[in-house]
Amino acid sequence: MDPSLPDSSRTATSTRLFAAGAAILLALTAFLSTLRTRPEVRDTGYLIGRVVGAGFFFAVVGLVVYGIARAFRKAKTGAGAARLAFWTMAALFVANCATLVGQVPSVSPTSVDTIVTVAERRGLQIDAKTIRHAAFGFVLPHPGPGFTTNLQYQGQMDEAFAQMPDIVGWAFSDSVKRQVLTIQVTKFAQLDEAEFRKFTQGVREGFIRSKVVEENLSWKPGTSDYRITALHPRGFYLKTRCIPRVEPGRSLIVCVATTAFEPNDLESSRSGLKLIP
Repeated sequence: MDPSLPDSSRTATSTRLFAAGAAILLALTAFLSTLRTRPEVRDTGYLIGRVVGAGFFFAVVGLVVYGIARAFRKAKTGAGAARLAFWTMAALFVANCATLVGQVPSVSPTSVDTIVTVAERRGLQIDAKTIRHAAFGFVLPHPGPGFTTNLQYQGQMDEAFAQMPDIVGWAFSDSVKRQVLTIQVTKFAQLDEAEFRKFTQGVREGFIRSKVVEENLSWKPGTSDYRITALHPRGFYLKTRCIPRVEPGRSLIVCVATTAFEPNDLESSRSGLKLIP
């Protein structure tokens, strides 16, 4: 670092570097977790589910890091919080690297028909009452006026999914209530009950460092869905609901996940998720 810079400039530069490093390590850690599958399980649907499940874990890790910073009263300054976040993410990253050695699975190439287009990535419509996507055909109630797009989580999701062009996600958060809502859509060339069950198995196992306390899966024409609730050791509830759409040329699974301290928070958005024509 340039010794000619004043102390305030050096501190600001250091804070930005630590914050950027923490964000990168968080994205890499979550993505590596998706590759830590059992050697005998290499099914594409299962692996995609692992990616989606770990993608939901971004929000939990981010909230945990912030909670640690508050607990140690180091979040009073940006520099202290940035350093703590960086070293927390560094420890998680090293742990994931150690576990991953010798267990990297192979994922089948993505079909051209399942690649999420630029228009689809930009197609999410948000108003005061609903969040909807006309091309994918889903809608859910808006989680509330305190929720806004979370650019940090969004960037981490985009980076982790860069090698999975059949998946797209959006992230929202309420910084006051410390709640997060994420939406992820996965396109499939073919989707049936067996593939949906493999996908949900992957989602479940993608919930690393969290205890699954409830899980339900239903496969019925027009009403199929999957719900799972996990509790993180630091008291966060991570609840996810996924529903499949099985149509020629438009088969997909849309999942909504929420992270909050209370298990019933944001229930209206999860339960209100539905498919539209």
